[in-house]
Amino acid sequence: PNSKALRNTVIYYFGNGGSFKFDTRIPLGNGQWYDDKKGNKSSGEAYEVRYGFNYYHPVTPGLTMNVGGTFLNIKNKAKNGDITRSYSFRPNIGFSYSF
Repeated sequence: PNSKALRNTVIYYFGNGGSFKFDTRIPLGNGQWYDDKKGNKSSGEAYEVRYGFNYYHPVTPGLTMNVGGTFLNIKNKAKNGDITRSYSFRPNIGFSYSF
């Protein structure tokens, strides 16, 4: 993973105890080096930008439900200059209980 990234988070709290969170992770500088299919080192760089969102809703005292997802935009840049992009969406849903 690339540790040189700008990570922003914005949280909005509703009056009912719920909240909405939006976060991003944007790489700074060079991407992460990867190997090609033949095992050659440093064949290119991968840049991954993430956009995430989550909504947290209190169900009962102590029980919270969340629903959200993450959008991924991945750009691979080979040493020969070829650029490929791929996109992904990772949904999530869950419950948490605290006492």
